[in-house]
Amino acid sequence: LVIILPLIAAPMLILAAVGFVTASREAEKYSSRYLGQREADLRAVAENPAIPNFFNNARYGLHEEAEVARQELERSLKRFVDRSNSSDRVYTKVLFVDPSGVEAAKVVDGEIQKHVTHAGAEPLFGDVKGLKPGETYLSPVAPAMVYAMPVYQLREGQPPTLMGAVKLDFVYPLDEFRRTTEVILRTFAIITAVSLGIALMLTVLRVRQFSNPIRRLAEAANRIAAGERSTRVGVTSRDEIGQLAGAFNAMTAS
Repeated sequence: LVIILPLIAAPMLILAAVGFVTASREAEKYSSRYLGQREADLRAVAENPAIPNFFNNARYGLHEEAEVARQELERSLKRFVDRSNSSDRVYTKVLFVDPSGVEAAKVVDGEIQKHVTHAGAEPLFGDVKGLKPGETYLSPVAPAMVYAMPVYQLREGQPPTLMGAVKLDFVYPLDEFRRTTEVILRTFAIITAVSLGIALMLTVLRVRQFSNPIRRLAEAANRIAAGERSTRVGVTSRDEIGQLAGAFNAMTAS
């Protein structure tokens, strides 16, 4: 048993560890893909053509045209949220903040919000404004997270002009990812424990099948040594143990 059981247990434990690591990596890849999709959505929203229309009209004092572009941006953000939340609730708030920090377009829980607030004093807005074109801000991992990026107007031969910032508040299924990892761990632990238990039982049974005939031979030898010379050993197999039992019976008969 001391020799056989480690030979059985070691490969099972190795396979269980490899399976758990592989499954955990798959769960981590799913988490990375989830965040990657949020970043792709953020960049798509930042490329909305209504943003430069609103910015340029507002900069040149065309307030009516800027208001039309702003309303179009609101409707576009609402369509984006409705489409993204059609199966699962992903985005809780999507907004565009103009360069002065005013929330120009905001959708909260799938509804356009007309109440305009000033976000310029928030530390997040200052951090986002300091980013270079194409850079993004991602909040620490938590059940509720934020993705944001500045929106620049790029013109050849001129420095980038900040048109505002896009901010996405989304749900990160952290508990679901943790539960998935825990389920994988429990599954592999149960499979390994059951496999080891079955292997142990089969090994013990096989060792007993091998050792019991030898034990009977030893008991018979002791009885013969005590004077019971008519002792015989039942032969139940044709393997080496059976041949030994036959030789023992032949010895006692002679």
